[in-house]
Amino acid sequence: MIMEELEKLKRQIEAREDLLPLCNDKRLKVFIEWEDDHFDLHIDRSSLTTPATKPYGFLYIRTDERTLHQLLAGQVQLRSLCDRQVVEGDYQHILLMEALLFLGARGSL
Repeated sequence: MIMEELEKLKRQIEAREDLLPLCNDKRLKVFIEWEDDHFDLHIDRSSLTTPATKPYGFLYIRTDERTLHQLLAGQVQLRSLCDRQVVEGDYQHILLMEALLFLGARGSL
């Protein structure tokens, strides 16, 4: 289910010509690993075009399944997870991913 939601978000981004300035070549590269109690998302920062100080590497999110569903549904902001879950990356990339997740959840992409 989570992989389907991520794939749907990726397809929505790829279908939008006006998102080209946000995502290089309109491809959002997301890698996901899961274990019994958590999910690890690795978002290739080189697929995001932002004025971040470190444009390469990964935006890394470690979270539980419930929170990941909330993220994909637009019910929780990625910034709010920084206090209680692992979110590593430039602030610009965190904001951009938060916006893409929110727009995707709202069907606005």
